[in-house]
Amino acid sequence: MAAPHRILLTGASGSIGTSLALYLSRRGHSLILHSHTSPLNPLLASLSQPHASLPPHEIHQGDISSADFWAAFKRTPNAKSVTCLINNAGTSQLSPLALTSADKIASVLDTNLKGTILATKTLLPTLMKSRNGVIVNISSLLAVKGMQGSSIYAASKAGLLGLQRSLVCELKGKGVRVNTVLPGFVESGMTEGMGEEMRETMRAKVPLGRFAKGEEVAEVVGMCIENGYLNGAEIVVDGGLGCV
Repeated sequence: MAAPHRILLTGASGSIGTSLALYLSRRGHSLILHSHTSPLNPLLASLSQPHASLPPHEIHQGDISSADFWAAFKRTPNAKSVTCLINNAGTSQLSPLALTSADKIASVLDTNLKGTILATKTLLPTLMKSRNGVIVNISSLLAVKGMQGSSIYAASKAGLLGLQRSLVCELKGKGVRVNTVLPGFVESGMTEGMGEEMRETMRAKVPLGRFAKGEEVAEVVGMCIENGYLNGAEIVVDGGLGCV
């Protein structure tokens, strides 16, 4: 395994965020966990201790789409120790565009796209200074495969692909790699909100016949962090759904 990282993980309170935190802590990484307003999953109390050379885990709460949040984060003692950023925080949308309110549009774009951009901009100087920096964006299969009722969500997640492709060029020779993971449907709070009938319909479309487990996504994220030659990768984890 490569040297352990000091990882800032946004959106740690959700199902995927919890899976990421548990998996990465078991790999010996040190975590700075972010949550917007929700309390962290009680499972995170079982996080294994990071590598002895790294600081202990810590928690921050706030709105990642706010410049004030990031200005305050930069002043925290361990902000300059971050060597990996995982942009995982996100919110969903399930409504036709014509029926989606302006407030909902703003909320989805602010969290999923603007928040990721601000987090990345804030951490870039620190990541470049480390010469071993990594950014992993959690996008979605819907960034490349349409679905009725998800236009704003899909647009926000597609924006992460454009962000990565330009960043890889900008960061050439700067010691920072950027990769994106595109999960399909995952057993999570987001898919639970779809309703059981829709869940069964979508599950039946997946060639493997089930949704992903959070840990299966986490393993791919771990590979993006630890494989030193992965850069500019866009990895779909969808059980084959994108092929049908």
